[in-house]
Amino acid sequence: MPLTMTAEQLRAETLAQTEALKLALRREMRRRDHRQRDLARHLGYSDSYLANLLGNVKGREPAGLRVDTFLALASLVEARPLNLLAEVLAVPAP
Repeated sequence: MPLTMTAEQLRAETLAQTEALKLALRREMRRRDHRQRDLARHLGYSDSYLANLLGNVKGREPAGLRVDTFLALASLVEARPLNLLAEVLAVPAP
């Protein structure tokens, strides 16, 4: 992202990328037949945590995705984090 972006533009860009990353995680969970509730319990979160984190609820400010949560979820669903990031950021995976 160029340094010429305004703070508002940067926030919009990163928010869009975060939402795309959450979508990629949800897609991997479904593809590998993992339930959000079971994954949340395994990580020690409440049953509805991942539904609230990964869902798009109208009228609610989108939730940020912590790096540790992203890495833990990717590990649990046996997805390579770099591949998910590459997909979202449109860069080649290593």
